[in-house]
Amino acid sequence: MDKDIIWAGTDDGLIQVTRDGGNTWTDVTPTSITSWDKISQIDAGHFDAGTAYVAVNAIRKDDMQPHIYKTHDFGETWEEVVTGMHPSGPVNVVREDPKQKGLLFAGTEREVYFSADDGASWQSLRMNMPASSIRDLVVHENDLVIGTHGRSIWILDDFSPLRELVGRSDSEVHLFQPSDAYRVRFNMFSDTPLPPEEPTGQNPLDGALIDYYLGSDAQKLELNILDSKGGLVNSFSSEDVAEVLDTTQMQHPTYWIRPFKGLSGEPGHHRFVWNLRYKEPQGANRAFAIAAVQYDTPSGSEGPFVAPGTYTVQLKVDGEIMEKNITVKLDPRSEMSEEALALQTDLSLQTYKDYGRLQEIREAIDVSLAKGRKKEKLMAFRGDGAPEDGDLIYGSIYDSELEDETIVGLQSKLLFLLNVLQKTDARPTTATQEAAALLDKRVVEMVELWNSTYK
Repeated sequence: MDKDIIWAGTDDGLIQVTRDGGNTWTDVTPTSITSWDKISQIDAGHFDAGTAYVAVNAIRKDDMQPHIYKTHDFGETWEEVVTGMHPSGPVNVVREDPKQKGLLFAGTEREVYFSADDGASWQSLRMNMPASSIRDLVVHENDLVIGTHGRSIWILDDFSPLRELVGRSDSEVHLFQPSDAYRVRFNMFSDTPLPPEEPTGQNPLDGALIDYYLGSDAQKLELNILDSKGGLVNSFSSEDVAEVLDTTQMQHPTYWIRPFKGLSGEPGHHRFVWNLRYKEPQGANRAFAIAAVQYDTPSGSEGPFVAPGTYTVQLKVDGEIMEKNITVKLDPRSEMSEEALALQTDLSLQTYKDYGRLQEIREAIDVSLAKGRKKEKLMAFRGDGAPEDGDLIYGSIYDSELEDETIVGLQSKLLFLLNVLQKTDARPTTATQEAAALLDKRVVEMVELWNSTYK
């Protein structure tokens, strides 16, 4: 952009431009604008020197229609561009996206609009926003920040899919390029949640936003997250169903619970949120932490965070495969060395995989019992060979001696340790490292015991 090009608008209907840093000015007001029109805002083009977009508010002369003008030749010619806007809604602001030429945003006395064709046509972005006077818009990276008159500040998280609409022809299936994602913990409030009637702001979605478009119904969708070596990190399917919860036994209000939202195979645009974690530990009891957010509390336990790096988002739609890369970054507020991050990642994955190895044994035992194998054959391994205090699966989770361990008890300790490791971005303490090594050693012993004695 040229620092010597400056646009100016007045509240009595004048538009002027200088190309020499303000030494000389030229009146370039369109003939259709009168003295009672207010030049509400001008946005200089980000890609062409002669481009400007002008929001005109004519409410003072009882004109409630929207008015937006654009020029690409320093105001020598103007074009009014409001097709698609509601006929009643004076315009207060218009902005051009700094990353995608031809993508515009506008705010009126009613709602927010966008245009993917340089203003030739507009579509509403109101969605769940109340009808309100939009006074200003700011593009911050991939988010649209909206300032209203009396209805708070609103943020449209990650509008980057709109950038791919510019010049794109219709297709049956499309996977949009995901934006960079940050490992940010959704809720760090450690006490009981605020009551529902307490007015509060809303947290952004916790994870990577993955957008895709379907032109028609899809029979089956699969979404796979792959690491840099092609290994499977997590997977989702349109056949996934919500977990069954016994709400009659809950110790907390049901309004804490985040509703299930899976992959949709219906026609249209869809957004799926991957929480930047490995799949949740299978077989673990599902529960909700006391640090809850009303209507948006996920159940735990959760899988560990993936390490910062590049991953592949793979979408399969009825056999057709599309892939895009996504970059995962550390919370920018965290101060953590590469060595500390690698240690935390390694210990977390070790603990997570140890839990999974024990879960495989539990599932094998279930199959064995279902086939009529006597439970006595699955009694707990003790240092003294005495089985009377429990069986191989169940036993006190508070056992501290390794020779008194059981699968359930060991799994509980692993989940607790995983939570400790993942609680914050910090180097694991010496005690935590020792606990991870001790539990890993016991898992190896348990697996060897199963393979040699019970399997």
